Amino acid sequence: LKRAIAEDEQALKSANKELKQFGSVGKQEAMATAKQFEETGKKIQKVGKKISDVGQGLTTHVTAPIVAVGGASLAAFNEVDAAYDTVIKKTGATGQAAQGLYDIVDNLATSIPTDFDTAANAVGEVNTRFGLTGDELETLSEQFIKFAKLNDTDVTSSIDSVQKALGAYGLDADHADTLLNRLNKTGQETGVSVDTLTSGLIQNGTAFQEMGLNIYQS
Repeated sequence: LKRAIAEDEQALKSANKELKQFGSVGKQEAMATAKQFEETGKKIQKVGKKISDVGQGLTTHVTAPIVAVGGASLAAFNEVDAAYDTVIKKTGATGQAAQGLYDIVDNLATSIPTDFDTAANAVGEVNTRFGLTGDELETLSEQFIKFAKLNDTDVTSSIDSVQKALGAYGLDADHADTLLNRLNKTGQETGVSVDTLTSGLIQNGTAFQEMGLNIYQS
């Protein structure tokens, strides 16, 4: 474009020079000069249109996507920031402990089909209720996220009810994975929701155990 503009500027200067001599030349020369001036004007118009098209292209294909990416980045930042706040509110962790929880949230939110908010709630609840950290925390949090998604339940309430059901039978986090699988299986076989099943375990745990039933039989 720069080269084309420079050429047209030179042509325009030449045309202007010849235009000044327009009155002192014959008819044929005058017509030739006028034709050259017309062609130069057309070239300048074309260059101008090219510049305009480039400007529009920059706006459509560069500026707009940059704005869109910027907006998406801000939304993503806010989502992550809110997730970290959730973790801190649920656990009270600070320093290195908090960073370890953030890392687990990041891993979950970017490796399985879930969002940062769900991952943060799962990590915060599992850490608080079961006292797990590190790989054990990440593994059980992932299991609860998948459990909640499969059964269309809230991950926080799922963790709460399962932990209470385990507590009713005097069991800890080591049995959580097995219980989640058993709840899924029983719910699918009977059509009874997992919320109803866990509520039954919590409310009737003592009676079932007096009958000699463990949590899985119950």
